[in-house]
Amino acid sequence: MPQQNETSALQFACRYSLVPNELGYCGKEKAFLEFGKFLKNPEEKKIPEIKNLLGSFFGLHSYLDLIARANNKNVFDPEVLEAYWLGNRLLENVPRAGISRAILHLEKYGLPEKIAEQKAISLPEGALPHHSLHVLHVNFVTRKLRPLVRNLSDCLIQWAEVRAVSNGKLRVKGIELKALNKKFVLQEKTKTIENQFSLLPEKGDFVSVHWKNAIEILSKEQLKNLQKTTMKNIGLANPEN
Repeated sequence: MPQQNETSALQFACRYSLVPNELGYCGKEKAFLEFGKFLKNPEEKKIPEIKNLLGSFFGLHSYLDLIARANNKNVFDPEVLEAYWLGNRLLENVPRAGISRAILHLEKYGLPEKIAEQKAISLPEGALPHHSLHVLHVNFVTRKLRPLVRNLSDCLIQWAEVRAVSNGKLRVKGIELKALNKKFVLQEKTKTIENQFSLLPEKGDFVSVHWKNAIEILSKEQLKNLQKTTMKNIGLANPEN
């Protein structure tokens, strides 16, 4: 991620957290309204409130704290935020035992005890504490969502190549998660996604996608990291036989 100040780093965090909150899946109710205001008018006096609202995303905050501690950084450091949502070098420094403890910690926020223990024990060696790990291995803490493949697919941070921009939406060549022969795979799919943040990509640009919404235009390095990290966690989530 290019060098960012605190405000732009928090805006990055708001974009990835806004849509699932708007759908009612995580975070304090109606936090998305404040995120939207902060994205349009990032007043410095609003920073403490935005941090507090992001802290209400208990799963997110558990992983951010884990990554930050392993790298001697602040929870809302730009690199820490990027590590969780897109992937970067910081993930390599997080020990497996730490990830297991973070998963067990989710019991405090609604993940049933037996499930938390099973997920912590069965954590694959080499797993990276990226959003894709939470989606594929832990699934959902909220009881509003069933761990159906279509829900897991929408929750993943996907990547998509922009083909056209029209009527406030983006036509893209993207990916979707599927289950074939009891294994997760990614399949290409041309589709139309929402452009809630009014991105202005050019044809051929790649965007990140969360819950059918374009989140941001990705740099080549960000795209590479997202693909590499997601594919590694998908491979580890699949049974060997």
